[in-house]
Amino acid sequence: MVLLLVWEALVDIMRRSLQSGVCLGFASLRAVSRLVLILLLVSVFLPLFGWRNDAAALLVKSGQALEVAFTFFNTPPVVPGGVDVIALTTTPFAPSGPGISVNAELFDGATLLGSGFVASAEIVPFVSPGSLFDGVSSNLATVIDGTIDGRIRITPNFASADGFIDFTFANLGIRAGRGASGATQILAAPFARVQSAEVVSALSHVPLPAAFVLLLSGLSLLGGFAVYRLNRR
Repeated sequence: MVLLLVWEALVDIMRRSLQSGVCLGFASLRAVSRLVLILLLVSVFLPLFGWRNDAAALLVKSGQALEVAFTFFNTPPVVPGGVDVIALTTTPFAPSGPGISVNAELFDGATLLGSGFVASAEIVPFVSPGSLFDGVSSNLATVIDGTIDGRIRITPNFASADGFIDFTFANLGIRAGRGASGATQILAAPFARVQSAEVVSALSHVPLPAAFVLLLSGLSLLGGFAVYRLNRR
């Protein structure tokens, strides 16, 4: 359906160009605007409806952070003894050096549930107070009942300004389970799925998703076209 709309817009541009006796670059403003709108809508809504590029590289440099959005399946996780750990796993990845620590944050929507220091980005755990597993102390009430609108944000602490960590979307995973000790964790099957992952500025705690920023940019562009047409009359 989407490809059909794009094709129809291209055909309309070509038809109007031939009728006007001019080249493609001087096609009607309405046809060009229609094509731009379709392409913007495609780029915005495909990620929102679950399309993703699992092989996409996520290169995090100094002053940047990785933000991973996730959601639980229809039922909350059921783990013997109850869930007291949720963790982001990222391996394998390519770092600029060994032992790069990260500052980790767990959000339920815009609500911060816990933040703290983690020795490595390999596994980023958040734990309920009193858990036997080592991790960032957090309020996991919405994790336990499966209602969390999850967002995990990790900001690497690079030793130099040219440091980096190169993640791959396909390697990102969310696990929920119960800690048995500080070094061992009982993890059940994954109960959550990663919805999206993006590299963001380390200065912004809850940034707008890139898709909505792109949508706003597209609307601004269309508004500019409208003003241009009014000024020509």
